[in-house]
Amino acid sequence: MRNPVGISMKKDEIIIRISEGATQKETVECLNKKIPALKKLYKSEKTPICVVGKVLKNKEIEEIRKIINKDIDVEVTFDSPKVLGLHGIKRVFEKEIENSETKFYKGNMRSGQKIEFEGSLVILGDVNGGAEVIAGENIVVLGHLRGLAHAGAKGNKKAIIAAQKLDCPQIRISNIVKEIEKEETEAEQKSETVELAQPEETPHREEAVSENTGNDAEEEKEPEVAEDTASEPEEAPASEPTPEPAPAPETEVAPTLTDEERLVATGKWEKTSESSRRGHTYKHYTYTDSITGYTIDAVLVDGTLQHVDSDKSEAVGAIMDAHGTSHTVSIDTLLAF
Repeated sequence: MRNPVGISMKKDEIIIRISEGATQKETVECLNKKIPALKKLYKSEKTPICVVGKVLKNKEIEEIRKIINKDIDVEVTFDSPKVLGLHGIKRVFEKEIENSETKFYKGNMRSGQKIEFEGSLVILGDVNGGAEVIAGENIVVLGHLRGLAHAGAKGNKKAIIAAQKLDCPQIRISNIVKEIEKEETEAEQKSETVELAQPEETPHREEAVSENTGNDAEEEKEPEVAEDTASEPEEAPASEPTPEPAPAPETEVAPTLTDEERLVATGKWEKTSESSRRGHTYKHYTYTDSITGYTIDAVLVDGTLQHVDSDKSEAVGAIMDAHGTSHTVSIDTLLAF
């Protein structure tokens, strides 16, 4: 990644911001280069350092703390979202859910679509990868949740996220982030066993045995030897088999391209990094705009666009204005640059 760690100075603290898509290896390498230079700013003052940005595990937090304190003996705090175990997410369902104003959305959400609401959101369909659902209160998805869901966005840690099936890399409640592994979701799914009914045996027809006497037998045989053939129906000639129609030629179905393949096809986006976490592949592509000169970074998970980021907050909006596109971040918008 081009710049996984950024450092900014404030009046009473120093902010170290770790990019969300940065790997721990990239973060450590960058900190080992920047912390010695930062040490020169410290003389008699003990300005605290606050680390923000990426979701960090406890092991990663301790590693970063040691790198900083090795050169600078100051207080280091971490204001990044916390990772919560699956059992912690489930606990909220045991509590009573608070009532709130609710908005309903009918239909499936595609990559690039984003819905925000101050109250609760109910999605009557699937939330596909690359789509975002952000609510100030609760989120209920009556379908598959594959995209980003952020409930309690205004700080309500008692908010909930419910879905018919969870198949997304992570979910967020307030500032708490849960990264979901496939093993967890598969263990929760219940398998259904379908028993096929065995076909009933067709009873054999019993041949009726005639116990006719001799006279009866003779009466029955008389029609068989009668010479009056006019009444006997002529056998219809065997019909020739109807030739089977030739099979219709198969119509080739055009393959559906992923968001990543569509970006690469433009020749304007350059891949800068690739990593794998929890069964998902994260890739970063960089684009430098010829009109504004700004550079933006697109993050894709398993080939689907997740979000667009930049070191400068105004970069994305400025590029969209320069190209006359909407301010909705989607794959179609990026392809228009």
